[in-house]
Amino acid sequence: MLITHGTILTFDQENRILYDGALCIQGAHITQVGPTAELCQAYPLEERLDAEGMLVMPGMISAHHHFFLAFARGSLPERPRARARLHQIEAALTYEDIRYSTLLDCLQAIRRGTTTIFDQHSSSRAIPYSLDAIAEAALHGGMRVCLSYAVSDQEGLTKARQGIQENARFAREAREEPILSAAMGIQSACTASAETLQLCVGAAAVAKIGFHVNVAPEASELLECQKQGTRAIDRLRRHGILGPRTVAAHCIHIVPHEIGTLQRTGTWVVDTPRENIRDYGRPLPILDLCRQGASLCLGSGTFCPNIFGELQMAHLSYKEALGSQPQLDHLGLSFLRANAALATRTFGEKIGELSPGALADVILVRYSKPQLISPKTLPLHLFNFDDGWVDTVIIHGRLVLRHGELLTLDEEAIIARAQELAQQLWSRL
Repeated sequence: MLITHGTILTFDQENRILYDGALCIQGAHITQVGPTAELCQAYPLEERLDAEGMLVMPGMISAHHHFFLAFARGSLPERPRARARLHQIEAALTYEDIRYSTLLDCLQAIRRGTTTIFDQHSSSRAIPYSLDAIAEAALHGGMRVCLSYAVSDQEGLTKARQGIQENARFAREAREEPILSAAMGIQSACTASAETLQLCVGAAAVAKIGFHVNVAPEASELLECQKQGTRAIDRLRRHGILGPRTVAAHCIHIVPHEIGTLQRTGTWVVDTPRENIRDYGRPLPILDLCRQGASLCLGSGTFCPNIFGELQMAHLSYKEALGSQPQLDHLGLSFLRANAALATRTFGEKIGELSPGALADVILVRYSKPQLISPKTLPLHLFNFDDGWVDTVIIHGRLVLRHGELLTLDEEAIIARAQELAQQLWSRL
């Protein structure tokens, strides 16, 4: 496939922008990037996709998400009652609920230009093969996903061990699919006993996977950790859970020495700006995170997988903390590059940039004045992009959305069945 006449935002190290540029995709990879005239001459027989008037850029990546909560959005009470309701929802999920909540979010993600999702799942009454239900739906839609089950002792040791086994079992199966990956999920730093955490570490080592853990989103969870004689980050470090293969989501109630630990261990910190502001009433300690050079990624959490929306919220929430400092202007670009680095490490091939050899996760976005974008102004433009402008989406070299038409999912049928299942779910609560 040859994408022609677009404004190519490479997001590579040079942050190149090619006007009237073209992109050649063969199989799952990008083979060449350059001027349209040059590539049309080099590849005269390739199918062409006209991107005139559009930006051509890497697909968005959500480094922390919850497919299983798709049926709950817009219906949750305010905190702290929301926590009890969330617990009821995840305990009531059936395998069909899991599948259709994933399908619903996949079509939402594709329409918003999100091509890769790191998901953390929980369904205490349906643990075995729950990740298979998610994977089947994601593969059907063509989404690239890294899946984990959130291990916790809150439902007892038997459920905790089932969660560990599910993560390890799925990790073995995920190796057979290039757009699937796995992690050892941990619900939080304080809801798993020392014994359970060590079992997680052992199983993850055997399965050769990293971790996906929630860290101190609420002060109450921080207090629970302190009752055990330590803070959240320190507890995870002592059990060997932090490191370059670990995603630590939220990290709201952490202090400077914990940020230093995250930075030294190479742990990926994931911000979910919309969720943090709505549910927890405060953003991350962004100034300290930036000062200490932590690897700061961006996720969607309990919200729809819309990374453009998260970028806009991040810009608004951190304006007071960062002010006119350069970090604010370049925050969006830093988020996207960190997300790309995390995905590249997780899936073993270059993701998140448009360069020869990179995986072909590409989106075409309609933007009114792309000729005004330059490497210098791109960071500011990122906060203005709107998910409603996504025209075409390619994942792993496969067209999944073309000029607004979904090619892998039956949108009307999915929404209709999801609505039926959501009503049944809420009637059971």
